[in-house]
Amino acid sequence: MSSELTKELVIERYKFIQQKQMHLDAALHANITLLVKVLIGLFSVVFAIATYHLKEPESVTQETVLLLLEGASLLMLFVSIFFFLITISNIFSWLGYRNDEVELLNDFGGALQRQKPKLSNFLAWQETWFSISLVLFMLGAYTVWQRATEIVVLFLG
Repeated sequence: MSSELTKELVIERYKFIQQKQMHLDAALHANITLLVKVLIGLFSVVFAIATYHLKEPESVTQETVLLLLEGASLLMLFVSIFFFLITISNIFSWLGYRNDEVELLNDFGGALQRQKPKLSNFLAWQETWFSISLVLFMLGAYTVWQRATEIVVLFLG
């Protein structure tokens, strides 16, 4: 009876670990999708207002375009920081679940053994590339925010 209960508990724990890993993968894809939507929305608004300014400069002033560009770049900076922190948190959660999985299979898995994650596989993770993209978005958004006046004058001046 005790070995049968242990077997059932091990199976349920393994299912739980697998479910959590799948949840983290789905969360990454949802975050990527949401970030793309935010980017498209911000670019669309900025380009629409800038284009409207070029057609009717008396209706939309350069100051309005400047304010919008600064606001959009700040929003993009904060959104990127937020997603970056979530992604780092998800990486650590995934590593924890993976280590639990390795220990569980080493203790009870018999021939089903897994190795602990290696840093050499770090470049194969989607989270790595998403994090790098977020850092680039942060740098770009910060640069646009700092140079918004120059950008507006260059393109609309």
